Amino acid sequence: MTRYQACSRALLTVAALATSAAQIEAQRMDETVSVSPSRPLGPLTAVVEGKSAWSLCGAAQYDLSAGGQAVGSETFEITCTPDRRYSATGRTQLSPLGMDLTTTLELGADMLPVTATSKGTIRGQPFEQSGKYENGVATVTTNGQAQSVPYTKGASWMGGNIFFAHAFIAARYDEAKGGVQEFPVFPTLTVSLERKATDAMKSDNGESASFTRFVMRVTTQELVFWRDAAGKLAVMALPANGFTASRPENAKWVPLLLAHIANPPSPSPTPGSSPNAIDYSAPPGASFTAEEVTIPVSSYALAGTLLVPKSGARPFPAVVMITGSGLQTRDSRIPLPGLE
Repeated sequence: MTRYQACSRALLTVAALATSAAQIEAQRMDETVSVSPSRPLGPLTAVVEGKSAWSLCGAAQYDLSAGGQAVGSETFEITCTPDRRYSATGRTQLSPLGMDLTTTLELGADMLPVTATSKGTIRGQPFEQSGKYENGVATVTTNGQAQSVPYTKGASWMGGNIFFAHAFIAARYDEAKGGVQEFPVFPTLTVSLERKATDAMKSDNGESASFTRFVMRVTTQELVFWRDAAGKLAVMALPANGFTASRPENAKWVPLLLAHIANPPSPSPTPGSSPNAIDYSAPPGASFTAEEVTIPVSSYALAGTLLVPKSGARPFPAVVMITGSGLQTRDSRIPLPGLE
């Protein structure tokens, strides 16, 4: 598998809306969620506690790259209508997927979809899809075939590798409340969003810029958003796959932003401890002991934790537990409800 193919597959995992009604049914999105009441929006920005946080409207472009190489672009324009709604059109071109789609969205003042259409080519094949969303049931027509698709009321729209629409999810975040907040996404997916920090960047020539960083988690994937000082969604990144989408004016900051989250400033460690150490010791009162072990394998050492009962007759039966794919600890903690 090439690096581009790996990136493309990861992006398709992040993208919640399938590109056909059949794919929608195959995604096994069966979570039940609730959504906070929608906030009113102003004609130019999303409003949080009376203060403008996001500037959504206007024309712009994202340059798309994977592994430091250009793989496409997305040009778009978001219009704020006099009745406080949103109309958006974008053209997304991704060479690894043979993708060239023009997407049009109509959204209400709550930033939830009313209609959505996509037309163009995917992997060189003609593709056309439209959707109308009303009261928890969407009418989705794909290449002339219509289907009714139930969805969670209050769900945002997230298209397969359509990046400008992410701003409408990010702008729903209640910054006065803060913390991790969950939002439903069409049809029945749940994403979590958290404002993490303000990243102050300074280039070698002394130029500086400040970005507000958000992290969105979709199942086991993590997407990072940076909002610039003007309130624009400036940079998006899928760090695990080396993918970025950035406005041209912010391209110079992308390497610094990625380096910042890859090597964040560490708090001072307590005496005798490692700043990145994870405690795998047995909890107080446990019926077993926990011992750190390493096993030489070829040119590296395989590390693990050996748990042994404190009582009972030896030798004990043994079970070897290994984690699955992805970034996990030995406890296999992943960002899903009940598995954190």
